[in-house]
Amino acid sequence: MLGFAVKKAFFDLWDHLIAIVLMNLGAVVLIAAAAFLVDQVVAGWNGGVVSMTLGAAVALAICTVYLGGVALACAEIADYRGPTIASFATGVLRAAPAALAYCAGSVLLVVVLSVGVPLYAGFGNVIGLLALAGIVWLAAVWALTGTLYFAVLARLESRVGALIRKSILLLFDNLGFAALLFVTAPVIVMISLPLAFMFPGPAGAMQWMQSAVKLRLLKYEYLERNPQSHRRRVPWNAVFVEEQRLVGPRSLKSTLFPWKD
Repeated sequence: MLGFAVKKAFFDLWDHLIAIVLMNLGAVVLIAAAAFLVDQVVAGWNGGVVSMTLGAAVALAICTVYLGGVALACAEIADYRGPTIASFATGVLRAAPAALAYCAGSVLLVVVLSVGVPLYAGFGNVIGLLALAGIVWLAAVWALTGTLYFAVLARLESRVGALIRKSILLLFDNLGFAALLFVTAPVIVMISLPLAFMFPGPAGAMQWMQSAVKLRLLKYEYLERNPQSHRRRVPWNAVFVEEQRLVGPRSLKSTLFPWKD
C-alpha cells in the first residue's frame, strides 16, 4: 500500500501545484500574522501571562481553522477535483467547528500535561507512575488521532462528538499507519524550508495525509464487499484497481511536460 500511497500523493501535489503553493502562502502569511497578533497583545497588556495565553489561544484557533479548510481542499484534490476559492471558503466554514474542537482539546491536554507531569512525577510511588503513564498515553492517542481527524471529517462524519469517536476507532485499527503519518508529515514540512515552505509545505503534508487515509479507507469498502477476507491480509492491488486507473501510469516526460503527450 505504501508505495502507491506515495505515488498518488505526489501526483495529487504535482497536478495541483498552484493550489498547493497558494494554500501554503496563505498558511505562512496567517502564521506570521498570528505571531504578530500575539506580540501586540502581549505588548499592549504589559507582557502578562494571561495576555500571552489569550493571544496564543486566539492565534492557534485561527491557524487551526485555516488548516482545517486546507485539509478539506486536499480531500477534494485526493478525489481528483481541483479546489476553487469558493469551495475553499466553504471548506473553512465547514471545518471550523471540528477544528476548534480539536484545538481546544489540544490546549486542554497541554494544560493537563504541564500540571500533571510534575505533579505525578513528584509522588514517587506506583499511583503517581500509573497516573503519569495515563496522561502520557492520552496525549499520544490524541496526537495520533490528529493524523486521521480531518480525513474522517472530509469523508465520514462532521458532528464533533461522532467525529472524535470514529477517528479514535480508526486509529486503534490502524496504529502503525497513523504512526507513520505522524512521523512523515513533519518531515514533509521541514524539507520545505529551502523553498520558504511553499512546496510541499503544510499543504503538502496535509495532502499526504488525505491521500493516504483515502486509500486506507478503501480497505473497509473491500471488507464490506468481501466479509470472508482476512482483515490483516488485504489484497491492496485488488483494492486499488480504480485508483490505479485514475492515477494512471506516468513517465518522467509526461510528468514534467504533460502538454506534450
